[in-house]
Order: sequence, then C-alpha cells, then structure tokens
Amino acid sequence: MLHPVNVFAEPKPPELDRKLVSLLQEDEGEFWLQGDYVDDSLNPTDYGGTTSGLDFSKTLSIGGRYGISDTLSANLNLGYHDDQAWRIGEPKITRSQYESQQFSLQQLLISEPYYDLSAHFGWRAHQADPLFEDAYSLSNIDLSNTTTAYAQNNQLRIDRKTTDQIIVDYSTHQMSLDTPSTDLTIQYREEGDGFFVQEYGSLLRIGTDAILDSEYFNNLTNTSSNSLSSIDLSSTIFPAPLTTKSPLSNPETPYTYLTHAAAYDRGISGGLITSFYPNEQLRFSFGATFRSIEVSPSFSIHPDLKRNTEEIALAAEQIASFITSDSTDNLGNQNINYLANLSSESTDTLTNLATLLNQGAADARNYLTELDRQTPQANPWDENHLLLSAGTDWWPYDDLGYAFEYTYYTIRRSNYQSEQGKINLSVPDQTTNHQLDGWIFLKPTPDLTLYLHGRAYSNFLLGDRPLLYNARVNHRFDDPYGYLSAGVAWQF
Repeated sequence: MLHPVNVFAEPKPPELDRKLVSLLQEDEGEFWLQGDYVDDSLNPTDYGGTTSGLDFSKTLSIGGRYGISDTLSANLNLGYHDDQAWRIGEPKITRSQYESQQFSLQQLLISEPYYDLSAHFGWRAHQADPLFEDAYSLSNIDLSNTTTAYAQNNQLRIDRKTTDQIIVDYSTHQMSLDTPSTDLTIQYREEGDGFFVQEYGSLLRIGTDAILDSEYFNNLTNTSSNSLSSIDLSSTIFPAPLTTKSPLSNPETPYTYLTHAAAYDRGISGGLITSFYPNEQLRFSFGATFRSIEVSPSFSIHPDLKRNTEEIALAAEQIASFITSDSTDNLGNQNINYLANLSSESTDTLTNLATLLNQGAADARNYLTELDRQTPQANPWDENHLLLSAGTDWWPYDDLGYAFEYTYYTIRRSNYQSEQGKINLSVPDQTTNHQLDGWIFLKPTPDLTLYLHGRAYSNFLLGDRPLLYNARVNHRFDDPYGYLSAGVAWQF
C-alpha cells in the first residue's frame, strides 16, 4: 500500500536531512540551502574553557531529496565547514576546513494509513583540507610554563621557558643554546671544514692533520714537540660531518611546518525508520541507524624535523665527546689540555662547553620524543556507531510548523590507540553523545519554506563529525556544544 492520501495534506513539511520516513511520491522532491554558525558571542551552550575556545564555526550546506518511485527516494547532502579555535599554548590559532558528503537511499517497506516503516542505506564522508602548523605546544597552558616548538625560516625553535631556548637552524646547520647563564652556538661549516663554536672562535676543525683552524695554527708561538705538526690524531675520534643539508620545508610548500594533518572519515550506514500519524497535523518518528566508519587524523611530523635535528644533536654530542675524550696524542696530552692551551680557555670552561652541548642535544631530542608521543596515531582506526532517534512534526497551520528530534550516539572503536597523544592520560575517551534539534518552519508560498534551526550536543561533535576526534583533543569532546542555523527549502 502506498502513502495514505489523508495524511499531511498540502502543503507538506520539508524533510531536509531529518530522520523520518520520506513521504515523497514519484518525481516529487525538494532542495534546500542552509547555513550554520556559532562564535564566542553567539554560543548557546557556552562551549570553551580557560585554556582553549572557539572563535567561530560556520557551515554552508546544500541538499536535496527526490522520489525515484512511490516507494524509493534518494537523499544527497553536501557541506563545507570552516572552524577556528584559540589556545593559550602554541599554536594559538588553529583553523580547520573540511568538506562533507552524504548520500542515502530510502525504501518504503510498509505503508498503512497511520503507520509507515522504511529502510535506508547510505554513505557519508568528511575530508579536511591539509593543515600545516609551524608551532606545536605540548599542553594547553601558557608558553612560559610549557615546551613549545616553532618552525620558522627553516629553524626549529624550542622554548622550554621564557629564558631557556634551543634553536636548530637547518639552512646553516647550526644549533644555539640560550640559557639564563650561557649562550652557545655550534655550526657545521658550509665548506665542510668542521664544527665551529661561535662563542670560542674557530675552536674545532675536522681534518686529517689538525684540531684547530689555520688562524690558530699560524699564530702558534710554540713550535717545539708540542706543535700541531707532531700531533698524532690516529687514536682520536672526530665528529663526522653532517650527511645532509635538507631544509625543513618542501620546495613545493610555501611555508615551513612542524606537523601536517589531512583528517578524514568515511563509511557506510543502514537502518530502519518508522513514522506514526495520529492526525494530519502531527507525526512521530523513531529510528535506529548503524554506521561503520574509518577514521584517520592523518597526522604526521615533518620527516626533515626528525632527521636534521638528530644530525645536529649527534654533532653536538660528538664535539662534547671530543673535548672530554681520554684519547691522548703521542706525547700523552689529552684533547682538553691541547684545546685549553691553544685557545687560552680554561679546562673548566671547555668542560662546561661540553656539558652545554650535551644538554642542548638532549633537550632537542626530548622535545621530539614528547612531540611524537603527543601527536595522534598515524594509522586509521575503525568506529561502529549506533544512533537511536525520536522526533515529532507538528503543523498547527498550513504556513507554520515545528519539529523536534533527539538522537543518541554510542560508539565503539577498534585499532584505536587511546593513550597516544593525550594531554592528560586520565581523560577518558568519549563514547556517547546526546543531540537535540529544533526547527521552526514558515511557508510564504506552498512550495517555499523558510526555517530556523538549533542544535545542541552534550559532547561537542562526537559521532557527527568523526574526523575531528583523536587522542590529542579527546578532552574537548567532554563539553557541550551547539549552533544556530537558517535555511530555505523549495519543494516541487
């Protein structure tokens, strides 16, 4: 039996992308255009906190339904999303832009005068634009109390405190350590001469017959058996030259970055919807939907960041080892004694130099280790969603109507690394969400509908936009969230 003719006499309410049994007959349809918006000043759920919040979130979507036959209809919905959030830690501003696609078919299974049952099958996906970040904080606290890294002008800048900074410059293969008491710079020379410690002049030269630069060699007054010409370097281990000089940025990328993300989610869905019609003005709908979705943050750390930082850190450690080595020349003199004698520096100064070099190398490595631990997993995971919905339509007048809808989400994940990337390991992963929608419809003409829409979530956008969720930001999905919408629908 087909749809009852005595239910929902013209004008029909727009169906949009709501969870209800479609009443479209063959060759009937509708198109709609909708805009969603929320910001800090227009925030119905007061989303945000003291360490992060939302500057704005806006969506423009277009969709349509079409009756292929009296029992089969198709639904297509396309959207573009633009979100911007603020944080106390770096990056202070994060911008995410992504597209959404959703397609479904609905087949009417049972149609009675006051009762309908349908099945639906569909596909949905979200794909984010590539996101490059040149700064990445390891916590949501002020820069002065955290470790933050910037990638600017082919430099990795690690700020542990306001007075403690490490800079690794990939264009010059140079590492600087700035502490409250010491400024230290070590550089591997472009011409391949060796490692240059700026604060001590040309101190270390890598070669086959000298440990000091020629300017020191020419100025030596002691030409006895203690001269450079008599030094046996066969037992001395020198730092190896850096093997590559790769810039941090890809030449095809107009800016440098530390991290890169191109998150996505995609999957299929299916379910049942039933509607009841007590009278021509009222409809109740109930539904159950299952989704199987693949989710990936596609989050990665720039490969040059790891490789080049490791090379610079290794060079610093090798120089430190060279300074403090127990190796002796054929006269029994250790390296540090030669360096102290020829550079007019004390052995304590040189020992401190070695300590600072090791400290700088360790700090650079520790940051990269923590950055790698804090970033979301690289491999996708699977999510199974169960959505239970209940809604009502009420049309007290031909040109005015209301609709309400409640949706419950429950989520199960597999191949998901729940601890990797978490700011606070005590924060549990979110698995349930409550969604409430409300509409006001106004029909200036029988085939045109203007409407206002509001939506509220108990747990941010959990389940609705899976690509936004990962172990790094799971704590934000514990907060309520909502937005307001306005749209227009044309029925034909």
